[in-house]
Amino acid sequence: MDSSPTGPGPTAAEGPNAGPGPYRRPPVPRWVKVFAAVFIAVVVLLVAVAILSGGQHGPGRHMSAPASPSVSAALEA
Repeated sequence: MDSSPTGPGPTAAEGPNAGPGPYRRPPVPRWVKVFAAVFIAVVVLLVAVAILSGGQHGPGRHMSAPASPSVSAALEA
């Protein structure tokens, strides 16, 4: 007969953290919390800039305007 008040110890299937009481994960390190907060702030800032810039973002924004009239305008004349 088992003399321990909580019953037999954890079995191999329950893992090394099993035992009396609920399993509690270790706390999240501070550097992880800081990194997540900075990452979320940067994402929010980028979304705000994209929305407030008038929606003119993308590869076409980096291209200069053509120096001469377009080919279709020349063909219409």
